[in-house]
Amino acid sequence: MNNPNLKEDVETIKLLLEKHNLTVGALDLILNETSINIPLSIFKKKAGPLSVICHYLKDYKNLKLVDIAKLLNRDQRTIWASYNKSSIIKLNINSKIFVDVKIFSNRNNSIMENLTFYLVNVHKLRLIEISKLINRSNKTIWCFYNRAKYV
Repeated sequence: MNNPNLKEDVETIKLLLEKHNLTVGALDLILNETSINIPLSIFKKKAGPLSVICHYLKDYKNLKLVDIAKLLNRDQRTIWASYNKSSIIKLNINSKIFVDVKIFSNRNNSIMENLTFYLVNVHKLRLIEISKLINRSNKTIWCFYNRAKYV
């Protein structure tokens, strides 16, 4: 690095990473405004929805747990515990429908409430279609949607 301006810029970036407790992976997501899409088919598993999201992001998207915590607006310890619960499951990532990971950062609703609300309002799916796609009962999906609708 012979360019003194480049050296200063690198130092500035390092300071920002430390100040905001970011990893290089998180910085890359921010700078590129990369949207991470999660296949809907991973929610068919009987494991908890947060566990399968953490498993997918860590093992299939190669994100660090700290980056996953920031993306999902959750504590890093929660992400670690959720990931450890799911480490033995095999996910089906073949899906025609994908969900933007950003919807799960809304802490006013549960993961499944956010998912159901998103699928109805963005993908225009009916509740019965959602129940078949993620292997849950119609009544459960109806409850998720109605709770999300009124928050």
